[in-house]
Amino acid sequence: MASKLPRELPALTYLGIEKHILEPIEVEQLDELEVTIEHDWSGNFNLAGSGLLPRIIRVNVHDNSLIDPDNTGGGLFATDAVIWDRVEELHLVFFNFNGDLPPIILRSLQGDGENRIPRFPQLHCLTVRYFAEEDPEAPLPTKQQRVDQLLSIMRNRVAAGFPRFTRLEVGWHWGWDVRYLRVPFDGSLDERMTEWRDCLTGIAA
Repeated sequence: MASKLPRELPALTYLGIEKHILEPIEVEQLDELEVTIEHDWSGNFNLAGSGLLPRIIRVNVHDNSLIDPDNTGGGLFATDAVIWDRVEELHLVFFNFNGDLPPIILRSLQGDGENRIPRFPQLHCLTVRYFAEEDPEAPLPTKQQRVDQLLSIMRNRVAAGFPRFTRLEVGWHWGWDVRYLRVPFDGSLDERMTEWRDCLTGIAA
């Protein structure tokens, strides 16, 4: 189904998208784009021609299997769209037991060492939040391994000529998508339910 948005939204600063195809639109003042990948995901984002240049991108992942280079979800990171050129902050949240950084996201953030340089040339802030509970049949990396993974991403970017991050954090939350809770939401509830770890602590500038 085609997007129902008007072609021009000159005053819009935030845009949240879940399931719709995104047609080209003009959003000159857009500062923040939020994309939610649900279990019944059907979105196909034509970012290359969308006209969007957000400074902040938030990605909420409810199903890792949909973030695949051969799937519609993978297109969010597989594209070489200009949309990535202005991004300064990237915030990833996983709401599933086996949440992990898929290979397509890792390649986008750090390159692959041979054929692809990292994307997000202006990126200085990266945060990743994982579901705190784990599936005992599929053990995930330890908290320190999560920290080391993000530090490795930064080091690979620095080696490729990009600046180091000024904010690099990993967190663990209890799985509720606060947008769907029937309580007043002031923007801080998810923060209060998250254990954060600053990956840059103790790292020399």
